[in-house]
Amino acid sequence: MNPFAAASDAMKLAASLLGLVLLAGAVWWLSTFATAKSALKEIKATDARITRANKTSDAAAKARDTVADAAAALTQQQAEALAKDLNEDPNFDDARRVDYLRLLNDALRGAQR
Repeated sequence: MNPFAAASDAMKLAASLLGLVLLAGAVWWLSTFATAKSALKEIKATDARITRANKTSDAAAKARDTVADAAAALTQQQAEALAKDLNEDPNFDDARRVDYLRLLNDALRGAQR
């Protein structure tokens, strides 16, 4: 038994168009999965590139920090040694005073960073 046998031609056309629209909608909906899959693949690749770049920059930053910390520690040690000399020797000559002030300035600038 055909449900469209008793329907008019206009009704058959409307039902066919509705079916075609529904079929086109279903095909479009299924195609979004393929598009989403390729977009997800690109997002994952971009995340991997960003992760690699972050690891590289983190390693470089750690190396810079290590060098800066070592320089600050050395400057601090030299300033402390010169300060000890200043306290022990009342005849602190100008050259040693300049060295002390330069090292103290460097130590203070290192502490501000």
